[in-house]
Amino acid sequence: MNIGAIKQGAAAALLEKGITSTEFKFIAQLERQAVVSTEDENAVKRITHKINAWYLGYPVKGE
Repeated sequence: MNIGAIKQGAAAALLEKGITSTEFKFIAQLERQAVVSTEDENAVKRITHKINAWYLGYPVKGE
């Protein structure tokens, strides 16, 4: 999982209100960790889905 690349997409999505600042901070703090837990990895997948939805312009299911 390339947290640095995800963080770049998250920064753009944050500026356009595609994700929350809390979600961005979560991604940023993971960049400093050597190992990411399965729970954190699942959270990143959910946030990445929101970033992709924002970028591609489709609604996120359940929101």
